[in-house]
Amino acid sequence: MTCRQWIVFEGVSALILELSVEIMLILRLYALYTGNKPIARLMVILFATEGIVMLTMLGISIPKIMTSAGCVEADIPVELVAYSITSILFETFLFALTIRRYLQARKAGWGNIDLLAILFRDGAWAFAVIFGLSRVYLAGK
Repeated sequence: MTCRQWIVFEGVSALILELSVEIMLILRLYALYTGNKPIARLMVILFATEGIVMLTMLGISIPKIMTSAGCVEADIPVELVAYSITSILFETFLFALTIRRYLQARKAGWGNIDLLAILFRDGAWAFAVIFGLSRVYLAGK
């Protein structure tokens, strides 16, 4: 595998992994919002938009990535910053929906249910990890 092929594989794999995690988060939120159609439509539209932007930015940036000896990425194009920002914005939206539903459920007396607490905790972890990794990338840029 050439260096360029490895970079393509790495980028596409990361994109697929991130979008897969987000699909699971969307399905969990769909369940938390008990099949609320307007919320579901909004999540799907924003998810599709995010996927298109991220795929486009990845496609534009891969030919511009400069590598040094040993296939180490020496120069990262600015388009990958847009990729990361798009991810951060969508994750923030999903986390805001999670917090909103958790607070509504607590107010309605459902706050002590273990499943709700687990869903909130896992949503917080997913947000923190993706947000944190994106911030680390942006700080390096």
